[in-house]
Amino acid sequence: MTPSELLDRAKNAAELKSDRKLELALGLCGGGTIYYIRSGKSLPSDETTVKLAELAGIDPQIALLQLNVWRSKSATTKQHYDSLLLKLAKAGPAAALTLIAGIMTISGQPTHDTHMANASIEQRIENPRVGGSIPSLG
Repeated sequence: MTPSELLDRAKNAAELKSDRKLELALGLCGGGTIYYIRSGKSLPSDETTVKLAELAGIDPQIALLQLNVWRSKSATTKQHYDSLLLKLAKAGPAAALTLIAGIMTISGQPTHDTHMANASIEQRIENPRVGGSIPSLG
């Protein structure tokens, strides 16, 4: 998926007729942000990527991984991110949940919160806004 394809998915899912309306739906002001993303002159911010993913019905965490693929300047780093995304897509929701829970534990998430966090993550993976599983980003 390219940044432009993410924009299109969000715009179509929200039934918006123009990029300007998409900008307004995302709370972007000043205009031109979508143009710069489409033209490849910039990438969406983390916050905008999350909003786009939510509009498009894509798991925001997967979209953030995809954003890092786009940001990567190194071919090796891009390959690692692409491989991770492919593994998540092939492994399904249970494996993604295990990976995300592991990352939360490594990052210092308190263990007494892990069960509640896992329930929230599981809900997002099992029940994204559109469809019943993690959508393919390829």
